[in-house]
Amino acid sequence: MDMSLEEMNQCSIDMAIGVITDDVDESIKAVRSLYENIRNDFFLFAKRQIEIILFRLYVLKYYKVSQRLGAVDNQLYCMQTVLGIKYRLEVIRNLDRTFDLVKAREYLAGAMNAYKENNSEGEFEFMGKAALQGRADAAFNYGAMLMDGEGCEKDEFLGAFWYWQAAQMGYPGAMGNLACCYYNGRGVWQGKVRALYWFAFGAIELHKASIWNLGAMLSKGEVLSRDEATGSALKAISDAMEHGVDEKAEEYVRKTASAIQQAAAEWLAENEGGI
Repeated sequence: MDMSLEEMNQCSIDMAIGVITDDVDESIKAVRSLYENIRNDFFLFAKRQIEIILFRLYVLKYYKVSQRLGAVDNQLYCMQTVLGIKYRLEVIRNLDRTFDLVKAREYLAGAMNAYKENNSEGEFEFMGKAALQGRADAAFNYGAMLMDGEGCEKDEFLGAFWYWQAAQMGYPGAMGNLACCYYNGRGVWQGKVRALYWFAFGAIELHKASIWNLGAMLSKGEVLSRDEATGSALKAISDAMEHGVDEKAEEYVRKTASAIQQAAAEWLAENEGGI
């Protein structure tokens, strides 16, 4: 029986969920193989969902969730279902309680000392340890080092994962860098609406580069719609931020970016299965 494109995409997603076991490393290996073998834009929906599944698996791996919290249902944690979302949020809440912010500060100090000594390997090691204790800034820097292969083997997908993780934790710079990854297809499958979403998120947090890039995308009309006036206004505000931003400008940026983010989120929900 012939399958529709929608059914084939869902079949690929189900296959990715199906290879997830209690062994996180083996699950990552199997899912990443599926992800890297999807090279057709017709399977963008599946590609994007499997990408997010991989990100979730890396959370389980690097944060050693099962060791910190006890047995975790890896499959359920990765599912984009109501039950899966509810379960995942509960796991994340419990994981947050295990972070040691005192240790995180010590690890960041170690990373800074290694940086001053031009010891990139040591900096990478300490930055990773700080990230694993819940520091969003460390997760961002860890991702940047992976992106460039600084002190470590270069891995742009893992770099994008750590940007995603830091963005999930509310770090504005990570939102902007993750948007750039999606815009350029660096480490992840290119997606300009997804880039627009994350630039808008960064703009809401008044991240200067995100505001400018959001304006540039609007001016060019690359996705969703073209709005040269709004794009130019956003770029002008970003350029002026070196001298401070007044409350009216901040309100304008946040209101504009929120509307754009909502429109992008709706498009992504319909075309790529969500954020």
